[in-house]
Amino acid sequence: MQPDAFNKMPDAVETIVGFADQFGPERVRAVFLSPSRKGVPKDPAKLAKMHDFLWKKKVECMSIDARTPDLNGKILSDFFDFT
Repeated sequence: MQPDAFNKMPDAVETIVGFADQFGPERVRAVFLSPSRKGVPKDPAKLAKMHDFLWKKKVECMSIDARTPDLNGKILSDFFDFT
């Protein structure tokens, strides 16, 4: 998902909140990578505001240092037990 609004697609935060509101899932998790795949770092103050806003909306979120994709490429995992 792109971090900023582009053409008719809203920014990441608006998209995440819209998804949560529309579908009402049990949980929503968002992970922000900085810098972006284009090497653009996210302003730490803006990132903190994004986290604060999403936490108020009950969205779990975090940020990952993506300067070296090879090192953090497998940091995320989840386990689902549907039994």
